[in-house]
Amino acid sequence: MVNLNLEKHRNKEVWLTEIEENIPLIDEGEDKENEFHNVGYDDLIGYIQRLPPQYRQVFNLYVFEEYSHNEIAEHLKISPGTSKSNLSRARELLRKELTKIKHKAE
Repeated sequence: MVNLNLEKHRNKEVWLTEIEENIPLIDEGEDKENEFHNVGYDDLIGYIQRLPPQYRQVFNLYVFEEYSHNEIAEHLKISPGTSKSNLSRARELLRKELTKIKHKAE
C-alpha cells in the first residue's frame, strides 16, 4: 500500500506538504515554527514503515488515501474510535522519532 501511494506522490515537496496539511505532527496549541519540515523524505518514509501494522494501516488510509474514520473502520472491521486512537498513536510515535532527529541535529 505504501509503495502505491508513493508512486502517486513522486514530487517529494508536494508529498511532504500534503502530510503536513492532512495530519500535522504537532498539536494546534504547539509552536508551528518547529523544524520537522527539515526531515528527509527517506527518513520520514522509513519511520512510517516502522510503525506497528495497525497504526500504519490507519495512518496510510487516513493520510494517503484520505479515508474518513468511518470508512477506515468499515474497511478494517474496527470501530471509528479505534481508528482515531490508532491514528493518534501513530502521530505520537512519528512525533517522538522526529523530535529525536531534531535534537540530534542541534
